[in-house]
Amino acid sequence: MLGLIVLVVIGINHTYPTKPPSLAASLSSFSSTRAMSHVWKIASKPHPTGTYDNEVVRNYIVGELFKLGLKPEVQSTFVVNPQKQYAGRVYNIIVRLPGQHSGKALLLSAHYDSVHTGPGAADDGASVAAILETFRALKTNKPLQNEVIGLFTDSEESGLLGAEAFVNEHPLAKEIGLVLNFEYRGNRGAFMMFETSQGNGKLVQGLACAVPFVMANSLMYEVYKRLPNDTDFTVFKKAGIPGMNFAAIEGLTAYHTQLDRPDLLDQGTLQQEGEIMLNLVGYFGDASLSDLKAADRVYFDLPGLGIMHYPASWSVKLALLLLLFFVSILACACMKQIAGLKAVLTVGALFPIICLVLALSGHGLWHAVLKFHPEYLTFVQGDTYNSLWYLLAFVMINIGLFRIIQAWVSRWFQLFEIVLGVMTFLMLLNLLSAIGLPGASFVLFWPLASLAVAIGIIIFTGNNNYRSFAALVPVFLGGIPGVIIFTILIKSIYVALTAHMISVVMVCLAIVLGLLTLLMEIAGYYRVLVGLCFLAGFSALVAGSATSSFDSSRPRQQSLFYVFDNQSQQAFWLSSDTQPDPWTASFFNKVTEMQALPVLYSDRPSIGWMSVAPVFSSAVPKMSLQEDIVKVNGRHVKIRIETSKHAVKQKIVLDGADVLYSKINGQRYTDSRQSTWAINAVGLRDEELVIEFLVEPEKTFTVKVKETAYGFENIINSMPSYLINSPVVQNNTRSIISVLKFDKH
Repeated sequence: MLGLIVLVVIGINHTYPTKPPSLAASLSSFSSTRAMSHVWKIASKPHPTGTYDNEVVRNYIVGELFKLGLKPEVQSTFVVNPQKQYAGRVYNIIVRLPGQHSGKALLLSAHYDSVHTGPGAADDGASVAAILETFRALKTNKPLQNEVIGLFTDSEESGLLGAEAFVNEHPLAKEIGLVLNFEYRGNRGAFMMFETSQGNGKLVQGLACAVPFVMANSLMYEVYKRLPNDTDFTVFKKAGIPGMNFAAIEGLTAYHTQLDRPDLLDQGTLQQEGEIMLNLVGYFGDASLSDLKAADRVYFDLPGLGIMHYPASWSVKLALLLLLFFVSILACACMKQIAGLKAVLTVGALFPIICLVLALSGHGLWHAVLKFHPEYLTFVQGDTYNSLWYLLAFVMINIGLFRIIQAWVSRWFQLFEIVLGVMTFLMLLNLLSAIGLPGASFVLFWPLASLAVAIGIIIFTGNNNYRSFAALVPVFLGGIPGVIIFTILIKSIYVALTAHMISVVMVCLAIVLGLLTLLMEIAGYYRVLVGLCFLAGFSALVAGSATSSFDSSRPRQQSLFYVFDNQSQQAFWLSSDTQPDPWTASFFNKVTEMQALPVLYSDRPSIGWMSVAPVFSSAVPKMSLQEDIVKVNGRHVKIRIETSKHAVKQKIVLDGADVLYSKINGQRYTDSRQSTWAINAVGLRDEELVIEFLVEPEKTFTVKVKETAYGFENIINSMPSYLINSPVVQNNTRSIISVLKFDKH
C-alpha cells in the first residue's frame, strides 16, 4: 500500500511545473525573473483590442524588440471572420530573427490583447513575455539555421482576427514551416502540449528530443481533433501549417478575471514555458522544416522517462497481440480451474455497471455539495478556489465504495475470476479504442499489458499463493504503469473539465481500481482501508466547506451591465447572476423574479435580472443610409456607421428579412442565405463601418446597432473588495442601442 501511495505522489508531482531559477541565470538561458519584468508592464491593466491600453502594450512590445536590435513590423489591417461573426481593425506585431540559410521559417505565436474583465498576466501576457525573453536569449548565441519569426497577434479574444489577418494577408505566412502557439487557460500548473496539426509524427519525435519533460499525450490530440476550439492555433491548423499548441490550464478561477494578475502568476509555470520554448527553437531552428508532415504517432509522457511514442498504425496490431496473449492466460486459468469462463464473462459484464455506479456517486456527491454551497454556481468557469479538496474527497470516498462493491462481488466469484473479468472488458475496450481513437489507446494498452504479464507469470508458473513474495513483486510492478498513467490522467481531466464533469473522472478511477483488484486483495486490511478512505473523503469535504467563503483574496464573481435603448429612451441594469450578491441585488430592489433577457441586450439567450436604470449621457451610434435600391436579385442596402469616441465594440443585427449577401467595409462577409444575420466589430475607434446587404424584397426589417464601452467609472460606486466581474463578454459594460427601420420598398 505504501508503494501505491509513492506512485500516486510521483504522478501528482509530475503535474506541477519546475521551480524558477535563481536571479543569476545565465544570459543564454531562459529566466522567468527577467520575463516577469515584461509581464508587469504588459498586464498592469486590461488591454482589449481597440482600447488605448492595448495601444500602450503594443508600443511596449515594439520598443522592447527595438532594444534587442531587431526591426519589428506592425501589420495594420481590417479583417473579417464570418465563422466567428467578428470583424475589426487589428495590429499584429511581427519580428524576424534571420537564420543562416533560406528556407521555411519557425514561428512563435502569442496574443497580446486581453479581455476587458482581466489584465491578462497569464492569458496571454506571460507567453508574450516568454517570446521576448526567448528572443533575448537567442541573440546571445550564434544564428540558427532557420529564420525565427515572432508573431504577437491582436484580437485573439475577439474572433481570432489577428491570426486570420496574418495567415490570409501577410506574405510571411507562406514561408512558415512550423508554428508553435502558446496560451494559458489558468495561471499555474505544468505547461503542456495539448494539440498538434494532423500528421504529427515528426513533430512528436522532435518534441521528445527537445523537451522530454513536457506534459503531452495523444489522448488530448484525439479530443481536440473532434472539438471546436478557439485559439490562434485553430487558424494556423486550418491553413495547413504544421504546428503544436501549448498551454497551462490550472488555476481556472483566474482565467479572464481580475485575478489574472502578475503577482498571482506562477513563475514556475512561466519558467517551464520558457524552457520549452527555447529548447524547441534550438531543435527546430536547426532542423529541416520543408516537410514536417508524417504519419500520426501515439505519444504520452511518464515521470523520469519523458515522452514515449510510436506509430499510431501500431495501435490495432498491439491491441490484437495483447488480446491473444490474454486469451492464452484466460485459457490456462480455466484449464487449471483457477477461474471459470462463464464467471469471468459475467464479471466482465458487471464491470461497466460498477463504473457507472462510481460515476453516479461522484455526480451525486458534487450536486450534494452544490446544495450546501450554491455560491459555487457563481463561478462561470465551473472551477472553485478549493476544488482540489473536492477531488480528494470524491477519489477517497469512491475508493472506499469500490472496495465495498468488490467485497460484495467476491462472495460469488473467485479472485482471479474478478481480475480476469475486469481485464476482459478492458481488453475489448482497448481494441475499440485502437480502432476508433488510436491516439487514446495508450491509456489502456500499457496498464493492461503490464498487468497481463504479471498475471501470466502467476498463472503460468502455477503460483496459486498470490500473497507470496514471488507473486507480490510481479503484481506490484505490473500495476506501476496503470497507477502512474491514471493518476496523471485523473488530475488532468479534473482540472480540464472541473467538478461539473466529475463523473468522467470517476470512470477513470473505477478503471484503475479494477486494474489494481489483485494488488488491493494482497494488501488486505479491507475494513481498515474502507474506513480510512471514508474518513479521508469526508474530512476533505469538511475542509472544502471550511474554505468556501469569499474574501478579497478569493472574491466572488458577479454580473452587472448597463443598456440604454435609444428607440424607447429607456435604460436598464441587467445581471445574469442566478443569486445576486447584496451589492449586485441593490440594483434590482424592485424586481421580484428573473426574466428572459432580450438577446441583443445580453448577447445571447439567457435568464437574468432586469430593472430600470438612470439615463447617463453618452453619444448615440450614428447610422446613415447610403443606398437603398431594389434590383432584380433583391434589395440592395448600404449603411454607414460612425463609431463613437468611447465605444470599443459594435454589434449589428438585421431582423425581419433573410440576408442573401453581405459585405463589411468592402470585404465579403456572407454569400449564402442567412435567416439570422449579425456581426461584432472591434478595434475601430474612430473608423467608420460600411455594411452592404442584399436582402429579400418586399420585407419590413430593422438594423440594430449596439455600441459598447467598458467599465462604470464615474457612474456607480466601486464594487466591494470581495467581488470581481465574472468573465462573461457583456459584464462590466455599458451599451447604447439604436435602430434603423426599413419599410417595404
